[in-house]
Amino acid sequence: KWKSPKPQGNNLRAVTIVDNNKFYAVGYGGTIVYTENGGTTFSVTHYVNNFIKSLNDCGNFPGTNTHIAVGDDGGYFKSSDYGKTWMHLNDIGLPENFTIKTIHFIDENNAFIAGSEGRVYKTTNAGNNWSNLTTPLTGTISTINFYNSQIGWIFDEYLYATTTNGGSNWQWKFNLPA
Repeated sequence: KWKSPKPQGNNLRAVTIVDNNKFYAVGYGGTIVYTENGGTTFSVTHYVNNFIKSLNDCGNFPGTNTHIAVGDDGGYFKSSDYGKTWMHLNDIGLPENFTIKTIHFIDENNAFIAGSEGRVYKTTNAGNNWSNLTTPLTGTISTINFYNSQIGWIFDEYLYATTTNGGSNWQWKFNLPA
């Protein structure tokens, strides 16, 4: 039974399952919880690399051991050992004050991240560098999802936008209640 505060006491925001035994979760206070034995024991890291903000999402490039954890105020971490250890990366095309809320992986090289101020970034080299994509949204994008490498959606608090060309252009829509 897993009851707070065991194995730790911070809210967790996302989890990635690596295989039957390995998984990790990320959350408040730069927390990363990792297990290699299906959850029998956990390794808990608070303030990963002195990062004290929230980690909001995580995942991996399909078919690789490259994992990404993203968060508030420039929180961008990369792991090459299935989430066991993490490095904070700078100078990769992301602004320091950018709050990243969500990440979506397309394949072993391509992914999108989105967050504050309607910002979306794309990588084509497994997260080593990111390029800014212009969107019509200005709120915090909390969801990004792609059907394939070309067709995708982003959602902020009030609107959503779609792309049919891999994020090069976005068409905004109203998110009206039913």
